[in-house]
Amino acid sequence: MRKSETIKIFSAHEMKLRIFDVRKETNISKTVAKIIDDVRLRGDKALIEMTRQFDRCEIDSVIFKSRRVKIDRALENCMKTAFARILKFHKETADESKLIRREGEILGRIVRPLRRVGVYVPGGSAPLFSTLLMAVGAARAAGVKEIAVATPPPVNDLIIAAARIAGVSEIYSVGGAQAIAALAFGTESVKPVDKIVGPGNRFVAEAKRQVFGRVGIDSIAGPSEILILADESSSPKMIAADMIAQAEHDIFARSILLTSSRRIGEAVILEIEEQLKDLPRRDIAKSSLAERGIIGICRDSSEMLALANMCAPEHLEIMIKKPWEVVKKIYAAGAIFVGNYSPEILGDYVAGPNHILPTGGTARFSPPLSARDFVAVSTVQSFSKKASSVLAKKAVMMARAEGLEAHARSIESRFDESRFDESKKKSRKR
Repeated sequence: MRKSETIKIFSAHEMKLRIFDVRKETNISKTVAKIIDDVRLRGDKALIEMTRQFDRCEIDSVIFKSRRVKIDRALENCMKTAFARILKFHKETADESKLIRREGEILGRIVRPLRRVGVYVPGGSAPLFSTLLMAVGAARAAGVKEIAVATPPPVNDLIIAAARIAGVSEIYSVGGAQAIAALAFGTESVKPVDKIVGPGNRFVAEAKRQVFGRVGIDSIAGPSEILILADESSSPKMIAADMIAQAEHDIFARSILLTSSRRIGEAVILEIEEQLKDLPRRDIAKSSLAERGIIGICRDSSEMLALANMCAPEHLEIMIKKPWEVVKKIYAAGAIFVGNYSPEILGDYVAGPNHILPTGGTARFSPPLSARDFVAVSTVQSFSKKASSVLAKKAVMMARAEGLEAHARSIESRFDESRFDESKKKSRKR
């Protein structure tokens, strides 16, 4: 087999070792903690100084004064279509309040939108206006009224256009850990929020981890990742294109192919090398694939599925002959793309479900961003005297069994205490 410097083929065993070989990064927690403390103490002044230091950008105020921007009309229509689909999907899948009425009882849940949320939108060489549409769409579907967006300066025209389409007028031109600190604790110009969502670099992720508890967060996002399942029927051209699309995010992105066919694996390598030749972000994609890309050759479909579930990828593409037979066997993936004509990129932009997803194996226990992330839920319980009395004796007995006498007396205060004599006797015996 011809060797490639772009991406390598591994056996299933070698792949396990490579996937879970987590390289230790320089500890940045102390640096981020200092940034957060500085923002808490000095507010806007700290934000302006840090923007000059980290973003090499001079600003007089962190409040972005929106301007009229003119973008390509066709692109603007694409944004409007995407936002409409995002809003529709999230409204259709949102939680609703529900009360269950029985004789003398009302039990249920009250779902209320959060009052105020912050959305972090990465800037830089690839300003992710689609992230703004995704996060704001989910928040709007939940009924959130106040939405603040933070994004590094200079604020890109496409982000301004996306904010206008999504109905966001509160934008702060500040990025990094300092933006997260400002949204969490507030400054002279920034009103604090209840929850912060959106991806960012490792400083943003660490800042979200540190402010959690003061505010809610969606997740602590790591590098983006895709895992593709393929067999003899799969298209090497499509697979290569999707792996490269993931790899061009940044050098830390991870693209993985699992296949039972060595022929497909080798054909994908050739396709990757050919497709990289004229890619504008070629150097980033090539470095990502060389350092973190994997083509794993599995014995059979069972081994493929076991490894896929072990990885719990952010994005999972199923590009095999009978993909829906595999879907029901997947129990850990952020977003699943079924069939050759369901590329992850549709999900990134226009499909409707959210592209802010759990990374780094956290799909085992964390869901994609949704309207549920922007609500507060309270349970409701109401009893008539008669309905309460039916359950009272059992609650009193259980309270005393746990040694919580005041709990038992709380219930007894509402009824004739003689009804609970038996419970008291048993309690004294213990």
